[in-house]
Amino acid sequence: MIESTSQDGFRWRVLLAIAVSSVCAGMVIMSFAPLIGDVAKDLNVDLGTASFGLIGVTMFVSAVGIGLLGFWINKIGIFRVIIAGQLLILLSNAAIPMIGGQLASLVLIRVLQGLGSAALTVAISPALALWFPREEMGRAMGLQSVGMAVGIILGLNAGPVLSQMLGGWQLGVGLLSFVPLLALLITVPIAIASHSHSRAAVAEARDHETTPTSDFLRVPAFWVGLIALCLCYWVGLAFNGLSPGYLAVDPPTGAGYGSQGAGRLMLLFTLAGVAGPPLGGFLIDKLFEGRSSPLVAIGWVLGAVCYTAILFSPVHSNSVVLGAVLLGAGLANPFINVTLMSYAAKVFPPHVVGKVCGLWLSLSFLAGAGGVMACSITLSATGSYTSPILIIGIGSLIGLATVPFFKQPSPHERVAAL
Repeated sequence: MIESTSQDGFRWRVLLAIAVSSVCAGMVIMSFAPLIGDVAKDLNVDLGTASFGLIGVTMFVSAVGIGLLGFWINKIGIFRVIIAGQLLILLSNAAIPMIGGQLASLVLIRVLQGLGSAALTVAISPALALWFPREEMGRAMGLQSVGMAVGIILGLNAGPVLSQMLGGWQLGVGLLSFVPLLALLITVPIAIASHSHSRAAVAEARDHETTPTSDFLRVPAFWVGLIALCLCYWVGLAFNGLSPGYLAVDPPTGAGYGSQGAGRLMLLFTLAGVAGPPLGGFLIDKLFEGRSSPLVAIGWVLGAVCYTAILFSPVHSNSVVLGAVLLGAGLANPFINVTLMSYAAKVFPPHVVGKVCGLWLSLSFLAGAGGVMACSITLSATGSYTSPILIIGIGSLIGLATVPFFKQPSPHERVAAL
């Protein structure tokens, strides 16, 4: 008789595969962001064209890919999707030193990388829903989220360092291929070993493969989670886009810390984003006994307070106070995000978790892009950071209204309608 993963510990090997995949996904999305000026100069294009083609297109493809793959992952297989995503990132990234000298070929590479990132991102929730018991879901979701944060930090920092060492951005970014290569070496043995381990959830997923794919759209929990996650990405990406500029520019428009000072302050925000997911997962499982609504409420309150607090002189004129506020702001979105993903894995049966989270993430990425655009337009129209940052704070207050609608399932219950 095959033991369940909750008894033999195999689920932690699955979590390792998911975590290293998250590192790849986060790294590849951000790898060109700090180098966009050098790339634009080498390719003889303006910054806007380079940014749109190498960052905007990648994020758009990733958002669409997450939505589509969410519907197919159950039929293709979780580990097949993960390995395919890692291979796409590895091969496309390794091609940069060879064919990355023209914008068209580089955009094609970034499209493939966006698809690879989508494959790795969409596999997270279905994998954890299949292999982890419900009482560990928060911690598992939180721990894998550290991988995404590490990947983002790696993409923002390793590329420029390697480019300077090797004398060119093509070689520097190309050398980052060691990350997906390492991920493949870790994941393939785990994928092979997964055939000799099972959980009851696997059988449950197979039993429901013929369920109409649109059934989950009739469940209120789907719509509550979608609205909350769209708001989460809307305010989070908008704050990410505006706050470094606000902290850097001179008063009265900004806080006057300069680009380097703003970078050091935003590092606190980033570190909180790394610590937030595992801390949130621990709080869900241990302090709140699996209940989702308390941590979602804390996340929205932190956002509403900390996002807007940086506008006030007593806060932004004192770097210590400002640092503490940015730590709080950095915890807001991870608390909400990790809670919503673990909530989906608890509420929905494994055979639809991929579809649910795929749609949630895809539409939330688009909502986040809309938030950035709306706040940028407001900044351009008013010439002040006050209005767009206040809009972000109001968005968090609106998100707080979703908290009462998070129904906590019993330990042995999933959505009955499915």
